Amino acid sequence: MKITIDKIFKLMFFIILFISYNVTLYGYFIPNYIVISIAILVMGLVFVMQLKNANYTKKNILYIFSIFLIFIIYIFRNKQLIDNFLSCTLYLLVFFLMLILQSSDKWIKIPYKIVNFFTLEHVIGTYFVFLFPSLYETLFLPIFKSSSGYADLINQIHANMNAGFTGNYGSNSNYLTLGFIVLFSKCIAKKKFKKTDLIMLSVILLAIFMTGKRGPLVFGIITIIVEYLFTNKSKIPNKLFKLSVGGIIAGTLLVIVSNFVPSIALVCDRLFNSKDILNGREQLYNYALKLFNEHTFFGIGWGNFKYYYSEYYNFAQLLNVHNVYLQLLCETGIVGTIIILFYMIKSVLKSYKMQKQEVYSNYREELIISFAIQLFVILIGVSSTPLYGIELLYIYIISCVIPFAISLNKKGEENE
Repeated sequence: MKITIDKIFKLMFFIILFISYNVTLYGYFIPNYIVISIAILVMGLVFVMQLKNANYTKKNILYIFSIFLIFIIYIFRNKQLIDNFLSCTLYLLVFFLMLILQSSDKWIKIPYKIVNFFTLEHVIGTYFVFLFPSLYETLFLPIFKSSSGYADLINQIHANMNAGFTGNYGSNSNYLTLGFIVLFSKCIAKKKFKKTDLIMLSVILLAIFMTGKRGPLVFGIITIIVEYLFTNKSKIPNKLFKLSVGGIIAGTLLVIVSNFVPSIALVCDRLFNSKDILNGREQLYNYALKLFNEHTFFGIGWGNFKYYYSEYYNFAQLLNVHNVYLQLLCETGIVGTIIILFYMIKSVLKSYKMQKQEVYSNYREELIISFAIQLFVILIGVSSTPLYGIELLYIYIISCVIPFAISLNKKGEENE
């Protein structure tokens, strides 16, 4: 059997997304260093296979310089590189991935198909927990006993929150929301919602509600509304009417279903009756601002907030800020935050602009999905830290690279 670059790309994305979508599970069955080693080996093979066809232009070199710049921000004063290098390797793979993907556009149509596969895994996990709670506690709960978040998982179960096959209900909600966005975006790109698509979207949406997590649901809904309004070429009033009708129908069904599913009732209650929007995070936010005031220009170093916070408040648990923008400010300062936000905004706008251009029509579906996922990560960053966990980081980085990989390699296609 001939080994082609297409097959290697598929294998690489499957491994990368397997790590991202099963961050809790694979460590139980397979040692971390083995999974990471396999990922590096396959990525290295892709890199070597592409070297012979490499044709670096000024734009490619500028892109590589951008990766290097962000890499410097990441390693600057990063305490985790010394304390937990194996864990950091999962994040260092991101830079290698960005370097590999920019030199070709032959992989563009692969990753989101694999996302659909892993979405199905977590949809099944969510319904399994809901339908067979005793079986879940017997078969799956022991897997998470050795993890640091086991006590939190038990509390989540008692509070009618659904973590599915993950170790945290928030992670499960993120995976499901990404799957919903990918499928919805695909329908937008094709300008058609098939019956099977509508059924699957309903199944995923119900699963998101079952998790009991509010943030991904809210920001996911905002994402698809913005996407629907700005990437669909039909008239705005017509779109708003369709959205309103769809919202009324969905809302009515949820009210009915919430009477039978406690986790859905929990989300509805938190959405409409919760008085604490910040969810008790004021102390985290205030301390992040305090650190920013003390280290204004360059920050305290990537990933170091949790160590400072733990020491300052004599708190055993290591916590992030739960706001990626405040965390960037206190850890990378004004300089690092401006650089990172510049690339985040540039990438999402590039995806949006390119999906409207006829010259990129072959990749319109992937560009719309890329735009939607980037928008979702930017929005959810208000209440979480998506750049600090591989569950969202890998697919986000892939989505960011897509418009650059297409535009950087378009000239080569025309010459051919």
